[in-house]
Amino acid sequence: MITIAYDPSLHVLCAHVSGSQSNAENEKLIAAIDELDRNGRARKHPVAFMLDLTNNVEAPDAHWRRRFADQRKRLGSPAVFISIVTTSRVLRGVLTAMNWINPEAPHVKSVHHATCDESAAWLEQVHGAPAAAVKSLLTRMPAAPTTKAS
Repeated sequence: MITIAYDPSLHVLCAHVSGSQSNAENEKLIAAIDELDRNGRARKHPVAFMLDLTNNVEAPDAHWRRRFADQRKRLGSPAVFISIVTTSRVLRGVLTAMNWINPEAPHVKSVHHATCDESAAWLEQVHGAPAAAVKSLLTRMPAAPTTKAS
């Protein structure tokens, strides 16, 4: 499942991914990131997005890894700050492999954080969006179901 919150005035998008994702959900995330980038280009403003992968996320298949990597190559806002929130070694490995195959453009900076609080603080430092506003954006996302341990 993917939930998304976007504030065009902040030029910040937050997405929470849990479990498996449908093609339709991945398309919706791609479209939201494209909208963020269009807004940043039009206003000549840096953009930022936080992708929270902390709730039992299944790694995307090769098709979606390629689509997300191709999208990252097309991002044209003056600066793009991407914060991936995960503690999963597997997901960090997938993201590292994506960076090896398709390195970031000079105006794109992607980092990993263990918590949304760390991510919000980093986005404030590099992008300027207040951490409190980013955290508020996170609370406006529709609630994602939690997975119970078996």
